[in-house]
Amino acid sequence: LGMIIDFNRQLKEIFPNLNNQSIGKNAVDEFSQYPAMMEVIQNAPVDQNNITVLKSENAEFYRIKKTNLSDQNHHLIGEIITLYHYTEEKKLLDKLQILATHDNLTGVFNRRHFFWLVEQEMARQERYGGNFSLMIFDLDSFKRINDVYGHLAGDIVLKKVASTCQNELRKTDAIGRFGGEEFVILMPETVLEMGQQLAERLRSIIENMIFEGLPDEVRVTASFGLVSHQCLKNVSLEKLLRDADQALYQAKNSGRNRVSIFEPADLNPCT
Repeated sequence: LGMIIDFNRQLKEIFPNLNNQSIGKNAVDEFSQYPAMMEVIQNAPVDQNNITVLKSENAEFYRIKKTNLSDQNHHLIGEIITLYHYTEEKKLLDKLQILATHDNLTGVFNRRHFFWLVEQEMARQERYGGNFSLMIFDLDSFKRINDVYGHLAGDIVLKKVASTCQNELRKTDAIGRFGGEEFVILMPETVLEMGQQLAERLRSIIENMIFEGLPDEVRVTASFGLVSHQCLKNVSLEKLLRDADQALYQAKNSGRNRVSIFEPADLNPCT
């Protein structure tokens, strides 16, 4: 086992290092520069697997089928490995996945997927402990931009705000579009002070933002509502969002362009 018996011309196009001299040689040696293929060769047979081959810096995707060959006494005598090209299918599936989880205009997570992420974080915290923070922010007087400069200008503002905020986040954080000009940010393993620092930084960045292609007088500010929970137990997503929204409402009523923190009446610290 492990010796190359034969291969067709199409396989040589995928792996250019193969040639007639490869027949009779050890497959592990011949595919040593292709880690994904090595894993397929060395692992037990599978009905279907995926492999990625880099060709001229472009990724080509293949589905793998690995089938055992047995003699009439059911003794294993070899394996057949078949590759099915599915690059276009993979690209289409990736595009559909993005459409299903991301907001079409801003590119951040859509409302449904963001809520799913929050629920996953809540379940993780309930099981393992720790803390996380969540903020909602709303662009102040955004309707005026649409009314005065048009909806295309409003779209430019929304996209710039979303992409800039996303670039300020850690890889573990997540930003979603809550609806209209309102956004939400999830910050795992983040205590209140850290969440407040990020909110203040984003508030300042948005306040000083310049929008390419729009008149210089087009400026926008944002109001933030922040909630942070530690050792969270049996709390609903609806309540979490309601608490953050209450803090946002307070920020709006206090003059806008500021960060407000939700302060529960009954603090229940970890013990």
